[in-house]
Amino acid sequence: MDLDFTHVFLPKQSIATDEEVKKLLDTYGIEKNNLPSMLHEDPAAKALNAQPGDVIKCIRVSPVTKKDELYFRIIVEA
Repeated sequence: MDLDFTHVFLPKQSIATDEEVKKLLDTYGIEKNNLPSMLHEDPAAKALNAQPGDVIKCIRVSPVTKKDELYFRIIVEA
């Protein structure tokens, strides 16, 4: 699937590295299953070839501060 990640309404997304995931989980003292989820059938997940258990890093612009903010989602099966 060819998805245009440069579109203004689609946040920049990539599969987080193991180091990024470890840092995130350690910082907040949480487990992967505590992260918000994204279905593996989501068009963005398919475009990234993400598999269940992968963590997606999203960079979105805050509507309040107008600064980039990081969000993480775990890929789950339907």
